[in-house]
Amino acid sequence: MKNSLKQLFRTPGKTAVFFLLSCAAALLLAVSLELWISTDEKIQTVEESFTTLGTVQQKGVDTFPQTEIWSAGIYPVFDLNADYEKLDKTAGYIEEFWPGLEEPETEGISLADLDFPEAEYLFGPEKRPYYGAWIPQAKESQPVTALLSVWEFTPLETAEPGTPFKAEVGRVLAGRGQSSSHEVYICDHYNREPEELEAGKTYIGYLSSSVTFTHKDTQALLSECSLLPYPLSSHPNSAPPYYAEVTDGFYETERGKSWTALAEAIERKRYTFPVLPTGSLKLLPSFHSGKANVQHGREISQEEFDSGAQVCMVSTDFLQKQNLEIGDRISLSLYYADYRFSPRMEYGGDGVLYYSRMNLVNENGEMYPIFWESEYEIVGAYFSAAVYNAPREAIELSDQLLIIPANSVKASDTGSVSETGPMLHTTTSFTIPNGTTEKFLQALKENVPEHSRVEVNFEDGGYAQILANLTKMKTTSILLFFIAAAVALTVLMLMLYFFILKQARRTAIETSLGMTKRQCRISLVSGIMAICIAGTLLGAMGSLALTSASEEYSSRETEPIFSTKYSTWTREGGSLPLTSEHNGSAASALRAVSVALALQGITVFLSILFVNRNLKMDPILFINGKEQGL
Repeated sequence: MKNSLKQLFRTPGKTAVFFLLSCAAALLLAVSLELWISTDEKIQTVEESFTTLGTVQQKGVDTFPQTEIWSAGIYPVFDLNADYEKLDKTAGYIEEFWPGLEEPETEGISLADLDFPEAEYLFGPEKRPYYGAWIPQAKESQPVTALLSVWEFTPLETAEPGTPFKAEVGRVLAGRGQSSSHEVYICDHYNREPEELEAGKTYIGYLSSSVTFTHKDTQALLSECSLLPYPLSSHPNSAPPYYAEVTDGFYETERGKSWTALAEAIERKRYTFPVLPTGSLKLLPSFHSGKANVQHGREISQEEFDSGAQVCMVSTDFLQKQNLEIGDRISLSLYYADYRFSPRMEYGGDGVLYYSRMNLVNENGEMYPIFWESEYEIVGAYFSAAVYNAPREAIELSDQLLIIPANSVKASDTGSVSETGPMLHTTTSFTIPNGTTEKFLQALKENVPEHSRVEVNFEDGGYAQILANLTKMKTTSILLFFIAAAVALTVLMLMLYFFILKQARRTAIETSLGMTKRQCRISLVSGIMAICIAGTLLGAMGSLALTSASEEYSSRETEPIFSTKYSTWTREGGSLPLTSEHNGSAASALRAVSVALALQGITVFLSILFVNRNLKMDPILFINGKEQGL
């Protein structure tokens, strides 16, 4: 051993070169192996974590239907100090959002048509309604309901039909902002053929909050409460007149009972909140895209969705406004189901204000019956900034929305359906295995004759691009590994050539001096192993330091290489699984040491093999100098 080390120091240049080469070979081999394994783990993580969401919308559907409605004054006035003579006093038809005016086209394709075996659905397909849940114990009511009022009024003057007239408020059946004996201006604003309301008689009407309009037959700006044209039915174009005269026994008549039902429905609507039933959070585009995240508590588990557990998730604004906490139980009384739009159409900053009037009473002028009532435990609160600025047709969430397992509703909503409609991207979705979108579209064409009538959009969260990048990285790492293996083998063979095969004369001399074959093997192999062990271990440690530094640098980057915007990772603690967790760990160190030990083992095996070759040769040939080139 001592003599072997002395021999190495006699050729310091050669020894240093091979030490550095063995170190570099081990480092390159360990780094490429680590890259290969880490990339393979990332691919597996992507496969397990990403999902492909499909949304469906029937083509040719008007998602925001407009209807012409008569208005005695088209242009509202916001500047009450404006010059009246210069204001536009035009009367005519205006376009407004009246979704119940006519039934939307739904024939041609249905959700059942999408249920074919070749689709390989993971979840869905589902067409989600949203429910109206009456929560009388709510601490804060819905702000939109302040605009809905039903009261009796008595005209104090007989005015020109279609123009504002002064009236005294009588009994307030529903609504806020008015009190008995208060004087206001009222106008039969939306009636194409208004009739005269006699002074001194008592009427009941469904009225809006005060708005200032111009009228061709008035000479001043008046803030008026307009009689609304759809008080008794879910159909907005109920036949005029849009009021009724209150006489003795009026509330015992069918028409009177309808007005009472409308008033009660308005009061109930003040404490009505949207509920979204679903079979999985993975079916909700906002959660799939990461635009909605759980801020407190936890998500509803898939087991709870499947079993129909009585649990719910609420928006953070609902939790705060209603002064609730995670773990509290809340009683939900579901009484209407909207199968046409997402709840954003009715609730939320960009919702349609007057849509809340479409589901107060049914076509018989009666309140919708409660079809399901149960207590739900609040297990989580979510937040979505998208709720505050997304267009109404672009998101399925809304303000103060509750999410429940669809299977938790054990009763049928038949008889409580306020609206029906075709499939929309915000209401209809499914998930399929990653990378099967083309296969799904081909199966859709083969199984659904009316496939051209629907538009299917896919969102894989960047899965295809990420997988392509990772696959390319894996191929590169495999190629690098085999190059590194070839380099390591070349360095090893050169070391064996110079430190063993070229030392055949030395072996002959040591044999002639009486050294045993074992001693000769130790004499040659120990030196080369000293270089190999030191170099490979240093290379292994260098690979650990290099990969650890690389991961630390990546973690400091403001933008990750791979976007996880559409992954479930954004909801689960905010960690980034694509950053290799094994780097710097015991497993990573074990792999690096294994590379070093493998190189050392190969070196020992080949060294002994080549030393045995030297020992088989006749020593006298080397001593006499007849054996050349060895």
